[in-house]
Amino acid sequence: MKKRYINIGVLIICAIVVVSIYLYDVFLLGTVYTEKLLKVLCILCSIVLVFVRSNKRLLEQNFQTYKSAYAHIIGNAFGDNPNLKRMLLLGIYDYNNEKYKRGIKRLSKLCRKAFKNDDVVPCMIFIALSYEDSGYVEEAIEMYKKVLKLSPQNAIANNNIALLYSSEEDLEAAFEHYEKAIGSNPHYEQAYLNRAQLYLENYRPDEAILDAEKVLDITNDSKEATLLLLVAYDLKRDEKNAKRYYNKALNLGYDEEVLDGEIEFYRGMYEENKEEN
Repeated sequence: MKKRYINIGVLIICAIVVVSIYLYDVFLLGTVYTEKLLKVLCILCSIVLVFVRSNKRLLEQNFQTYKSAYAHIIGNAFGDNPNLKRMLLLGIYDYNNEKYKRGIKRLSKLCRKAFKNDDVVPCMIFIALSYEDSGYVEEAIEMYKKVLKLSPQNAIANNNIALLYSSEEDLEAAFEHYEKAIGSNPHYEQAYLNRAQLYLENYRPDEAILDAEKVLDITNDSKEATLLLLVAYDLKRDEKNAKRYYNKALNLGYDEEVLDGEIEFYRGMYEENKEEN
């Protein structure tokens, strides 16, 4: 996105320079205005052409990035139709550049052209993500429900809808869908992390520890899981393990102030819950 704005800036500057030189020739040097007009127009057209080609190359680079970064969502969607695949990638481009309304419109249109579940599901997931990131939680939940009707075991949709249900404080639904996400993909780190966080926020540190340890079994240097384990063991007053994960968190790049702040926050939250009960 930044590179695109730089290109636009360069285009504008070049156009201003060319036009300024032309006006200088006409008004100060007395050159007949038609003498160099064609040349100026050719130069301006060349600048625009270079800009268009540069943007096209940048867009293609973005497409390759999206194919890699979202391979777990895209799968083989529209593998037999390059034009529709490109439309999907344009929708993802809109999502990544926070053009949510345009992306939803584009992807909704694409959904109507999709005839296979493997094609329509990725479209719906990115529509749901666009709703979610633009603050339309209910619409995002409804879209994920549509995904799960077509693909009940979709781990991503189950994880994402669980996260939304937890934000709406529907804990039963949240835990149900985290269970489905993990059941579909036992190596889905994000689902374990999200559920561990939810356990911790609901005063269930033992279960949070089990999920966070699962993440470390998959990725031993997970910063998020290490922090969760530090907090959970601290709340259990297990000083040995708390110190162990405190040191590991420091080695993974956390700042002492951040760690101490997290510990203090959860201690305060748990103490307040004890007082209320």
